[in-house]
Amino acid sequence: MNDEDIECDVLIIGSGAGGLATALVCHHFGLKVMIVEKEAEWGGTTAVSSGAIWAPLNSFSASLGIPDGIDLVRRYLQETCPHHVDAQTEVFLANVGPALDFLQSHSAARFLTARGCPDYHPEAPGGTFEGRMVWPLPIDGRELGQNFFTLRPPLKQTMLFGGMIVGVPEVQAFLRAFRSLDAALFTAQRLMGYLRDRLTAPRGYALQNGNALLARLGKSVFDAEIPICLNTAMKSLTVDGGTVVGAIVQRNDVDMAIKAHFGIVLATGGASGSEAFRQRYFAHVQRGVQHHTLVPPGVTGDGLFAAEKIGAAIEASASSPVIWSPISMAPQRSGPELPFPSMFDRAKPGFIAVGPDGRRFTNEAAPYQVFVPEMIKAAQKAGANAGYAWLIGSRVSARKYGIGAARPAPFRIGPHLRSGYIKRGENARELARNIGVDPDTLVDTIARYNMQAIDGVDRDFGRGTSAFDRFLGDPMRSPNPCVGPVEGELYAVKIQVGDVGTTFGIQVDASSQVVDTAGKPIPNLYSVGADSASIFGGGCPGGGSALGPALAFAYVAGRSIAKSAGKLKDASTN
Repeated sequence: MNDEDIECDVLIIGSGAGGLATALVCHHFGLKVMIVEKEAEWGGTTAVSSGAIWAPLNSFSASLGIPDGIDLVRRYLQETCPHHVDAQTEVFLANVGPALDFLQSHSAARFLTARGCPDYHPEAPGGTFEGRMVWPLPIDGRELGQNFFTLRPPLKQTMLFGGMIVGVPEVQAFLRAFRSLDAALFTAQRLMGYLRDRLTAPRGYALQNGNALLARLGKSVFDAEIPICLNTAMKSLTVDGGTVVGAIVQRNDVDMAIKAHFGIVLATGGASGSEAFRQRYFAHVQRGVQHHTLVPPGVTGDGLFAAEKIGAAIEASASSPVIWSPISMAPQRSGPELPFPSMFDRAKPGFIAVGPDGRRFTNEAAPYQVFVPEMIKAAQKAGANAGYAWLIGSRVSARKYGIGAARPAPFRIGPHLRSGYIKRGENARELARNIGVDPDTLVDTIARYNMQAIDGVDRDFGRGTSAFDRFLGDPMRSPNPCVGPVEGELYAVKIQVGDVGTTFGIQVDASSQVVDTAGKPIPNLYSVGADSASIFGGGCPGGGSALGPALAFAYVAGRSIAKSAGKLKDASTN
């Protein structure tokens, strides 16, 4: 890029999965595409995600004989995302499968069914016990060449040894490394590969999760010679006669104009990092509750605010402004505390969560979109505006499964105890004093839970009764993989309110085109991913509820732009 006029057919703002996928669709139809990214690394929020994609009716599961049906999916969404099954939902259902098929056929992206992984509410009418969630296949980062070094890595605090990604499907194998020969061999193989990688690279080349999805899409983008201009921030959209014709971007403190002939696509990742957005829409933040986010710091609503400034409608009626995540703040050897998602430990046997009053408040294994709102309510009920809870586990369970950012044995737990991240007590009464809750209440809470744990039944909140709970539990434990006694020496980690992305966002139509406050499409302006309002209205039907729609509407947007450019004559053309 230089000071001369810059022109392209399609300008994409943001380099996450939605932006990259849109670029590939547009390029497939012969359009000249440019991507700008404000950060020094490409990948956006997708880079720190699990990479899961919720894609009902996908061909990968169908090829395995896993049953599903459009009416089943509709019924399930009506039950789990009430009042938000509309025309946009139908667009998603019609296009998410074709979007994955397109990427599988026309890019390096490869997908497989997440066997055994249920919807978040599989027992609800229309719910399924597997088949609707798919994973990206792992990939060797060397295939990216030098572009590997500018791919945003996952959260540092979630990688082993400072640079090893553990794929979500691999977690059980790593946890069972000392209980299974096959798991031990697999884990040893992965560790040896990582050590070899570190001889020549700052982190492991074995890319998994969101990094794998990005690397596969990114490889195809680079192979197609589609430029990704890093350190290039969009400052504003350029409008001429009501049509968006380009954008003003800033690079090295120099403003430059980019003209886009057929479309500008907003894919900046939402607004989780925007304090103005939080103060405007987060009721708990308005009450003084501290909020944390797992998204990269550059995700500050650039696309949303730029669109709103030229008259775009912002949809803010969802049941939740974000996709929630319970988060603990983990001290580091140097630098500030870093957020760590509490995703897997809550469901394991030997753990409970209590509010500031020392009482359990919900099923600990519940999906995050259920757990965090209950945590907020429990804090309010206890008269605390801090919006936190305590995850409590026996020492045995904490060393077996890990607790928060403290990984299971043989990793050391001492540094977490010394930093104060983990609170410790010889018994429930001592732990209660150390975490500031009423000792008698906590003793009674743990005693009540332990009496039920004898039979493996959680009579208070039904933990372990759902197939989703059991999927996250310990499959080696019977009769309930999620329930076990909390006894002996106890540990506790404070978990707080956080998110992995926003659900309020720009309103789009069936072509993924941005609409104004009067409901009319804004010519040439499109939005995909978390910049757009969630089609699930704040609900989360399954793992990958953000990436599924992001890829579906990237496919829709790309084809819509191609059609407007006269490159797509037949709607059935792939």
